[in-house]
Amino acid sequence: MLMRWLLVFVTGFSAGALAVVALEALGVYVFFKRLNRKIRQEQAKLSNESSHKDLDHRQSLDYFYNKKGFVWVLEPDKVPKNWAVEKIPKEQKKKKDVFEVNPVKKHAKIKDRCLILTDSNGSPATFPLKGCIVEAVSATDLSSRKWAKRFPIKVESKTSVIYNASKTVYIYLETSWEKESWCKALRLASCDDEGKLNWFTNLSEEFHCYLASLNTGYPSFMKPSAGFNAEH
Repeated sequence: MLMRWLLVFVTGFSAGALAVVALEALGVYVFFKRLNRKIRQEQAKLSNESSHKDLDHRQSLDYFYNKKGFVWVLEPDKVPKNWAVEKIPKEQKKKKDVFEVNPVKKHAKIKDRCLILTDSNGSPATFPLKGCIVEAVSATDLSSRKWAKRFPIKVESKTSVIYNASKTVYIYLETSWEKESWCKALRLASCDDEGKLNWFTNLSEEFHCYLASLNTGYPSFMKPSAGFNAEH
């Protein structure tokens, strides 16, 4: 009889101990599960905020109206004379000549629809962009060559001198992505058609809203690939 009660006591004690251990394990599991969920939510929130800030910075019109960075400018007296293609006969235009140029690195900034070019010694040169013609110069008419970095952006005024006694400025960039971005900013600053500017503003805002909603629904889709290279 005593052995039976002892066996029942040991069995009950063991079952109770196992139940307590199981409850503790369940509590630890629930705690870490909630903790991991909270961490993931915080990470997703930070990721969305970072992505939205990046979208705001890269897609807003203010970014293009106040764009700045380093560019390479070909001084007017260093421009090859053969670049005056309008004076070359059509049969000679087909010939692809290679010119060696030596542009100078300058800090560029767009402010109040003017381009400010600053030398390494701190000497600035400012000229208005409004009304200027901005072209992406390339070797061919193919769009695939339009943003090749070895070809410059051409900024030209048809009415007045804008830079170092010249009506034309040739600007080179380090990468094809920078070339495309600067070309967009220069064209935006040079546009004197209010209707076109309003249309572009509305289009940019709609596109920005679309990117923001896409980033919210598919955050991984908006993350850049580690192997992406902007060079052509």
